[in-house]
Amino acid sequence: MYRLEIELKRGHDLAIRDRGGTSDPYVKFKLGGKEVFRSKTIHKNLNPVWDEKITLIVESLSEPLYVKVFDYDFGLQDDFMGSAFIYLESLEQQRFVRCFWYLVGGLLAIGVILTGDAGDMSPAKFIIGSCVPPPTFKKAC
Repeated sequence: MYRLEIELKRGHDLAIRDRGGTSDPYVKFKLGGKEVFRSKTIHKNLNPVWDEKITLIVESLSEPLYVKVFDYDFGLQDDFMGSAFIYLESLEQQRFVRCFWYLVGGLLAIGVILTGDAGDMSPAKFIIGSCVPPPTFKKAC
C-alpha cells in the first residue's frame, strides 16, 4: 500500500472558454478509471488558486494519475481545457515533486508526494520533475 498526497496549487493564464472573457475552471483526478477527487470550481477566473489537498491510499503504482481541467458551464457540457498524466511508478518515494504543465492555454501547478507505507509520516525531501505529460502538453520543471 502507498500513500499519495496531492496538492492542487493553481492555474495561470488559463484559456478563455466563456463569452465574458473568463472561465470557470475545476480539476478532476482519476486513478484506475475512477474519479477520486474533483476540485472546487473557481468562477470567472483565468488565474485560479485552489490550494486543495487530498490524500489517497494506492494499492498499485502501475496505474497513472490522470489530471483533467474543465471549464464549468451551467446546463451545458463542460468545456475540456487540458489533461496530463502523473506516472506513479516514476515517482521517487519520500520526495515532494512539483509539476507544471502548459495546457492548450495556460499553466497548471500540482505537487505530489508518494510514501511507500501508508502509515509512514517521515519528512519529505523536495525536488522538481518526474511528471510526464501527454504529447499535447509542454512541461516546465
